[in-house]
Amino acid sequence: MRIGYHTNGMTQHGLFAGLNLLAKTGYRSVAINIDHGWLAPGDAGVKANVHSVKSLLNDRGINCVVEATANFLLDPETRNGPTLMDHDPGLVESRMRYLKYCVDVAAELEADCMSMRSGTRPEGLTFEKAMGRLVDGVEELLLYAAERDVVVSIEPEPGMLVDTLGRFDRLLHLFDSPRMMLTLDVSHIFCNDELPLAAQLDRWKDKIANIHIADVREGKHQHLPLGEGQIGFPLVLNAIAGSGYCGGIHVDLPDFSQDAAAMIQNSYNFLFPLIEQAKAKNLE
Repeated sequence: MRIGYHTNGMTQHGLFAGLNLLAKTGYRSVAINIDHGWLAPGDAGVKANVHSVKSLLNDRGINCVVEATANFLLDPETRNGPTLMDHDPGLVESRMRYLKYCVDVAAELEADCMSMRSGTRPEGLTFEKAMGRLVDGVEELLLYAAERDVVVSIEPEPGMLVDTLGRFDRLLHLFDSPRMMLTLDVSHIFCNDELPLAAQLDRWKDKIANIHIADVREGKHQHLPLGEGQIGFPLVLNAIAGSGYCGGIHVDLPDFSQDAAAMIQNSYNFLFPLIEQAKAKNLE
């Protein structure tokens, strides 16, 4: 397991200032959300920046995942829009171009995966039809990713079409591929009451390519700083270590960019010793 941080919690930092801050603090993985100022396709000098980011990560010994989860990059008025399920083919194509671009960045950075969310179900569309459109889009994306040796990981999130691990399982029954993996968000498991966590980790251990972590209070989907909610993190990290997962565990605090410097340090101080203890216990 590698301690990591999600860049959606540091949007008020510039790309290189943010990455250098994570490296200086001691993080060994980063979830890079492709968004304004963070390797977005329209950013000035983005191709050169991708190469520079790769060099920085390699020099500092930092792994990465690429996150295709920008909220307003494609549509400044609609959060998470457009989606692969939209009625307008042009909007679907806009989302697909973004996802394929994120795959290209993941290939260049040699990322552990490219992580995405399903998006929300369009108004007037049944669940089954929405799932069918999602499957068609994911199938196209996976073929593109396979040509570039990139794994695609899907994150179940409350409010999305694929909102739970149960819905992710349903997606796999419709279309499974060794390149379609799972981004597991610990806080979402608690929000969705899909406990016990150890059982979920055991069930999905061969599919997990990426982990997000934050604290949360029962029944409320609000990512909180570690230690400010109800999650028992020693048990969580022991379970993750026991599952054999060895990738990044990315602190996911999208509502705390204004306090990013403090959150980055505090999260490291809280999480790093627990990760090391869990790794040592798993070796006993």
